[in-house]
Amino acid sequence: MRKHFIYFILVPLIIFFLLIYFFLDNWVESQIEDTGETVFGAKVEIENLKVSFFPLGIQWTKLQVANPYDTWTNLFETGNVKFELDANQLLRKKYIIETIEIYDLAIGSKRKTDGSLPESKRRKSTLLTAERTFKKTADDFINQIKQTTPIFDLAKLKGNFNPDSLIKILDIRTVSKLDSIKQEILRASKQWDASINDFETSKNRILEIESRIKAIDPAQLNNVQNITNAILTVDNSIKTIGDIKSTFENRYKSINNDITAIITSVDSVDDYVKRDFQHLKDMARLPSINTPSIAQLLIGNEMYQRVTDYLGYADIARQSVKKYQPEPEYEKPPRFEGQNIKFPSPRAYPKFWIKQIIIQGGKKEGDLFIGKGTIRNITDDQLTTGLPITIDVEGALTNERSVKISGLIDRRKDVPLDEYSATLQGVPTAEIKLGKSDFLPTTIKNALMNSSIKLTLPGNSFDTNIDVKFSNLSMIFESEPKNIFESIVRQVLERVNSFGVNLRMWNTKSNIDVALSTDLDNQIAKRLQEVVGEELIKLQNHLKSKFDSFINQKRNEFNNFYQAKISEVKEQINYYQTLITDQLSFVENKKKELAERLEREKSGLIENKLRDLLKK
Repeated sequence: MRKHFIYFILVPLIIFFLLIYFFLDNWVESQIEDTGETVFGAKVEIENLKVSFFPLGIQWTKLQVANPYDTWTNLFETGNVKFELDANQLLRKKYIIETIEIYDLAIGSKRKTDGSLPESKRRKSTLLTAERTFKKTADDFINQIKQTTPIFDLAKLKGNFNPDSLIKILDIRTVSKLDSIKQEILRASKQWDASINDFETSKNRILEIESRIKAIDPAQLNNVQNITNAILTVDNSIKTIGDIKSTFENRYKSINNDITAIITSVDSVDDYVKRDFQHLKDMARLPSINTPSIAQLLIGNEMYQRVTDYLGYADIARQSVKKYQPEPEYEKPPRFEGQNIKFPSPRAYPKFWIKQIIIQGGKKEGDLFIGKGTIRNITDDQLTTGLPITIDVEGALTNERSVKISGLIDRRKDVPLDEYSATLQGVPTAEIKLGKSDFLPTTIKNALMNSSIKLTLPGNSFDTNIDVKFSNLSMIFESEPKNIFESIVRQVLERVNSFGVNLRMWNTKSNIDVALSTDLDNQIAKRLQEVVGEELIKLQNHLKSKFDSFINQKRNEFNNFYQAKISEVKEQINYYQTLITDQLSFVENKKKELAERLEREKSGLIENKLRDLLKK
């Protein structure tokens, strides 16, 4: 019996544990690498992974995650990493990690080998398939801005300037708005016509009543009964006119509401005119000598690229961290059949929860140096933990380079909230392009950058604010100035070795707003105004004159129709209102005369009876 136990149970069990001991590390390592590659779409490589059982945990000596957009660079790289799993919760199929310790973190470090994956696997990764809602919204808006970039070349502007042609191809929303109001008036006038027809019928009834009441002569009524009958006729007439008046007042109120709504729509046309003229100016690409136009031309492309990159990262976080969706509600089993009863745990845990990641020490290699920090509460169910994900990391080097990054990812409420902020000081920059290919192309080299970034993303809205200060810079102008605009801008740039930029982009409902400025804008704008301001004003005034002539023609045509319709219906309803008021007053006066006549008749009757009694 003992031999059978040794051969059939103990030996296979020992072999099984030996296989686990020798191959478990490799299996876990490959699982983590495959999972990472599915997420990032680039190679994930781990070195020297070890699984320990007492306590249950994992550690490795190096991790590299390649950047899918630059596969010879790492998104991040770590040295030693170690963590322990809660064995009790693991038995309940829950992965609870108290602390992950990360040493020697490097961001953007160079790789010795290519980190790309086969294209078929790369395309399916979470990082590359994440819906880029915020980024797409910003990209679409920025593309519209780029299409209407002003032309800062006076000779070119004058040569291509043709207001009549621009007006012909302009989608003038003012005209569409006027047509829309006209249709609104036509629809309302059908109801007005129906009301007028009803008023006309009521008018004929009122005139019939007038004829009957005029025929009553109180002086000709010689007894109480005749007077009483006449008063009853007048009372019925008052009631009939009162009913007509009540119906009229409802219709009168409805017509006046229609007129008020139409007048409000007409008043809004001025806003459409302003927007249309601005659109026409954009099409004409007339430059405004103001700070937004200059900043956009000077460094717009660089700053817009930055904001869309940041929003792209925010998209990935929004798609990766979802609000917890509970399993479908339990369906009640048929009667008399058994069911499993789940009792609540004394302490609820989500399925997955990393309580904190501690970063201790960083590598100088790479784009950013992160020396210390914590990331807390990474979980699949924030409703259970009651805690959002928080990020707080920083790093500093002796050459005054420093970075501080904080963030919050909150999925506890119906509306998701993401907040991120970063401050970078003394960061060397690669080449930065100023201007455009067709306007003073310039390259900034060897600059140091201080920047502050804030992103707030409640629900589907976003608000981004970026402040950047470039210092110790040198500028390389790639071509000679082609016109007076470029000459003025170059003269200003040649005198500076530092400048600052601010960009704020935010959306409210369906509209996006942007504010972009540099601390060089006022200098450039002042000089441009002195040299070419008068010529630009002439062009703008000529464009405005042509536009106003076209719009005024359309508005005059509309106003003739609009005034005629409104005046006609007002005249008619005022006539009916006066008619009803006058006839009601006439009938009430007639009743008053009859009442006085009745009193006199009653008094005479009493006097006659008293006189007869005295005679007896």
